[in-house]
Amino acid sequence: MQPHTTTTVEPIDQVSESWLPVIYESPALDLSKIPTEALRSELKKRAEAALKKQALHMHIDPLLLLSGKLVNKAAICYGLDPKRVIGDIKKPGYGHCRWAVWEALRLRGHTSPSALAKIFGRDHGTILHAFKKAAALKHTNAKFAACLDLLLS
Repeated sequence: MQPHTTTTVEPIDQVSESWLPVIYESPALDLSKIPTEALRSELKKRAEAALKKQALHMHIDPLLLLSGKLVNKAAICYGLDPKRVIGDIKKPGYGHCRWAVWEALRLRGHTSPSALAKIFGRDHGTILHAFKKAAALKHTNAKFAACLDLLLS
């Protein structure tokens, strides 16, 4: 008999509004794992509202949209939850996943560490550190290199 485990879900209020559509539309998100229908419904309602707000104002930052797509791809590549990739989790894989996204954005021409830091809620020094680490990892870590290739394709 397996021990009973419980799934914890972070409060939806702790998720940035700009990331809600990305998280909700993610193929890695399994809505059946959200414990109550009320939370599933609230997530869907808030994601749809955020999308409508973006569409109405047409103030959609192309870098934000590209970042969201890359986060989803990288999360799938590493087998992680995209919502957790954008968080501060320091478990193995999460840092490399974020670094791959940031390096892919840099290689696509979005080299401003301050712009990336603003979108991802980090310090620009963190982004610069990730660029240095990614430069080394793409030559020594096959999984990182494969993920980076996928993000650049």
